Amino acid sequence: MIPPPKLHICPPVTRFFFGRREPFHKLLIQGDSAGRLSLWSVPDSSAPQPTASPPELQVSSTISLQDAFDKLTPVSSGIIDQLSVLPNKEQPIKVTASVYIPSQGRLVCGREDGSIVLVPATQTAIVQLLQGEHMLRRGWPPHRTLRGHRNKVTCVLYPYQVSPRYDQRSLVSGGVDFSVIVWDIFTGEMKHIFCVHGGEITQLIVPPENCSVRPEMC
Repeated sequence: MIPPPKLHICPPVTRFFFGRREPFHKLLIQGDSAGRLSLWSVPDSSAPQPTASPPELQVSSTISLQDAFDKLTPVSSGIIDQLSVLPNKEQPIKVTASVYIPSQGRLVCGREDGSIVLVPATQTAIVQLLQGEHMLRRGWPPHRTLRGHRNKVTCVLYPYQVSPRYDQRSLVSGGVDFSVIVWDIFTGEMKHIFCVHGGEITQLIVPPENCSVRPEMC
């Protein structure tokens, strides 16, 4: 059974390169939103044959960051793996969107189960990636979990980080459940939820300074 094609947030970008020094080479390179690069070596074509269909061009090489991560031994740890382990499950809940807020020293992680986890970035990195006495502490680091999305979180945005005209308390998230939620990042309270969209939210952006202060959704 042939697996269905993987959907990308953005269409792949393709470029053609022609080497001008001997040996001449023609390369077709494509990059997609999943972080994968694919390369085709284009052979010199002879005169076209009207009755013969052109042969399928096979991928010469392909690589992605995920491939590199999968080959690591031992497997590298995720920044909030210790907060994402489920009983009787080998793999932790995957992080599907994130934003780092330097002004607060916080890391915001949206996950595939619809939850959003807020953690102190430096302390979390120390606990997860380094060894020492802090590893004996249970339930560390302190964190807050926001629950409102019914499915995978696809994007998170802290508008104040882009422009000071926005409220420092506001955090915005979007998901595959067609909803956009505005949170109070200090209390964890859900301030607003918008569910009128006709599809999953793939991106949240802050408009230019001369436009409305409302974050745009697409």
